[in-house]
Amino acid sequence: MKKHLLLAILLFPSLACASVSIIGTRVIYNESNRSVTVKINNRGDMASVVQAWIDDKMINQAPNEGTSPFLLYPAVSKIESNGEQYLRIKKIESITNTQTESLYWLNIKDIPEAPKNKNENHLQLSILNKIKLFYRPLALEKKANDMYKDISWKIHTSNEKSYLTVKNNSGYYASLTEIRVDNKIITMPLDMVPPMKSVEWELKNITAFDIYSGKSEYGVVNDFGAVIYRPIVLQ
Repeated sequence: MKKHLLLAILLFPSLACASVSIIGTRVIYNESNRSVTVKINNRGDMASVVQAWIDDKMINQAPNEGTSPFLLYPAVSKIESNGEQYLRIKKIESITNTQTESLYWLNIKDIPEAPKNKNENHLQLSILNKIKLFYRPLALEKKANDMYKDISWKIHTSNEKSYLTVKNNSGYYASLTEIRVDNKIITMPLDMVPPMKSVEWELKNITAFDIYSGKSEYGVVNDFGAVIYRPIVLQ
């Protein structure tokens, strides 16, 4: 792979890389919002063409294949070097789920501008960024900070292996990041737990005794993309 990349760089003296970034790591669309905006910046030396769309799948889909109840505009825009653009998202269809959050994905495809010298070989790389868009029904809008109260943890053993089960009894998607015991971060493949669902992980690099005996906490991402820590309450 490295050899192929080196060969590409040698064959194409000009390498155009995408440089558009999204401000924020997630979008929260409250039911009470008329619309929400997302800011994107171009910190590159060249202009970029940005294509944006919303769909309901984590897997990459073409803009005309994705489905969502939202209108996003502008769908295509050109951002000059060191420029910025605001994308506006507006709900145009009703969402029947009024008890739990609904998850969608905001896609930002960045296509850098081709070099002005048309006679020069160049390699153009476009990058697709995806961030989560959570639609939050009215019943949940004022309770997000209390989500952790509805997350429970359980440890069980099977075939001489220990497993940690996380049950999310809240109406929110819980984006878990890590576990730490006595302020020491434990490497485990934690992930997002959907509302009213359970997810199980095998305990690695840590024992059940460590969690029972030490000060055990888990990291969860809040609405602003920051990781906050809450105690692990075992049942």
